[in-house]
Amino acid sequence: MTNAYSVSPQQIVSDAERFLRARYHVDFANAHDFQLHDAIAQAVMLSIAPKWAQDEQELRQRRRACYISAEYLMGRLWHNNLCCLGVYNEVEKLLNQQGAHLSDMEDIEDAALGNGGLGRLAACYLDAAAAQNIPLSGYGLYYRFGLFKQSFEDGRQVEAPDDWTKHGDPWSVRREDESVIVRFANFSVRAVPYDMPVIGLRGVIRTLRLWRAEPVEPIDMPAFNDQNYEKASREAVRAADILLRIADVEEGEFFRSGRVMYGFRRKLEIPYSLYEDLKNNPAMMNYESPMLILQGDEDDVVPLEDVLTFRRLNDESKLVIFRETDHRFTQEGEKDRIVDLTRDWFRFEKVLLDDWQ
Repeated sequence: MTNAYSVSPQQIVSDAERFLRARYHVDFANAHDFQLHDAIAQAVMLSIAPKWAQDEQELRQRRRACYISAEYLMGRLWHNNLCCLGVYNEVEKLLNQQGAHLSDMEDIEDAALGNGGLGRLAACYLDAAAAQNIPLSGYGLYYRFGLFKQSFEDGRQVEAPDDWTKHGDPWSVRREDESVIVRFANFSVRAVPYDMPVIGLRGVIRTLRLWRAEPVEPIDMPAFNDQNYEKASREAVRAADILLRIADVEEGEFFRSGRVMYGFRRKLEIPYSLYEDLKNNPAMMNYESPMLILQGDEDDVVPLEDVLTFRRLNDESKLVIFRETDHRFTQEGEKDRIVDLTRDWFRFEKVLLDDWQ
């Protein structure tokens, strides 16, 4: 396979060996699987760093799409990344000469960032976007216990925690300087982004940004000093609870999870103007609709000014604005009204579609 990244397999192995000796005081022949994985991953991340930074900077200066998913199953990152870099076979040969094999890492846990087929599908979207040089970034949540460890006792399945980060996560970069506080009704959490490179097959690197919920303060020191350890760790438990319950389908948990995702979205800093977008699409400029619904007059996703500008081009429409709300919060009494208005809009669209057909 052609090496589209100008990455040197000799440099990767050399850097990995130095990393092994510096952190674990071992050589390749005596390294445990997690030590070998850590070293190879760190060496690859060092090799791609200039290209990754360049591609990310170029992407931020152009219009791009953002794929938001509650889960991602990225698979065997060490295998996929070495293959996409075009250095898998060369790295394997160099390791063999020093008494190690890439297959030694087969038992390393995959990043448990979800537990279903939709997570794998989301990962495929990102892989395809990087391979086809599509301007797409991924956003999601950073789970510590996305999967469970399975065993069987007396013919029954038994679940146990499966901490895939117990040896660290060398494929992600913590961006502490870009953390943001997400506020709930009675408490707050710190959302910290972790960036994971998505290496394309033809020389492009995209980014999957995953947000981890952490307590604003790691521990309540006055409570700790009073030996009230349960109270001292309460905020840490609340932060972990958000991600442990993210897949809960109960209505309350669903809306709370959505608040977290929308809170994290505020930090994406995606430049967007509804009106500028419509100006570049003549078909939409001539679009006729009986109703324009603005989620809230304090919304920063679709600003009120953009909607009013578009409204002047579509003066037959009924404009509905929900005051003092935005995409992250809707007052309780307005939920039914939003549903009714949206249902009316779809009914109108169906009439147009039937006429067109």
